[in-house]
Amino acid sequence: MMNQPEKHQLPAYIKRLSHSLSQLIQIKAEPYGITNAQLNVMFCLKDGEAITQKQLLHYLDVKSSTLTVLLEQLERKGLIIRKQHPNDLRAKILLLSEKGKKFIDQTVEPMAEELENHLLKGFEQSEKTQLFNLLDQLLLNMEQTKKKLRE
Repeated sequence: MMNQPEKHQLPAYIKRLSHSLSQLIQIKAEPYGITNAQLNVMFCLKDGEAITQKQLLHYLDVKSSTLTVLLEQLERKGLIIRKQHPNDLRAKILLLSEKGKKFIDQTVEPMAEELENHLLKGFEQSEKTQLFNLLDQLLLNMEQTKKKLRE
């Protein structure tokens, strides 16, 4: 029998899930000398499109100084490239380096797939589909609420 969630428990439960997932990712990433925060940056760049540092700052919702440190660390490791924006001398654009792309493809993607398989162990395909649909709806509701609160 499923437990019925108590009223007003969802935000705390999501926070617990997020924290636990961050810990799992950190444990998996540690042997490669990379942090969860650095992986978050790399995942934002993995599609190959150059984005500005300002766009990344908005997406990750971190302090500017925190992002600067993360980018410096990734640049020193040779995993990202920072270039001057061609149309805005004040802006920097960010890309994965070839080493960064290789790291994502050969290390991070298999690691993420293994982690997802562990997390979804025991779920039927229909349950996985339902879970992702519910999470999509929850995320949409959160984004709409955030937008409404900022109005």
